[in-house]
Amino acid sequence: MDEDATYGDLLAAVGLSKQEASVLVEGSPVPADRLVNAESVRVLRLIKGG
Repeated sequence: MDEDATYGDLLAAVGLSKQEASVLVEGSPVPADRLVNAESVRVLRLIKGG
């Protein structure tokens, strides 16, 4: 990722949008517009239904 990449850019790089997934850093969600500043992240795919 580029130095100015956001967590939203990271999601897009793996084919997901911020409506489909959340990025967690150290177990806490981070905003999609925040610059990436972590060595390791977890992507949690969101599922909805009824």
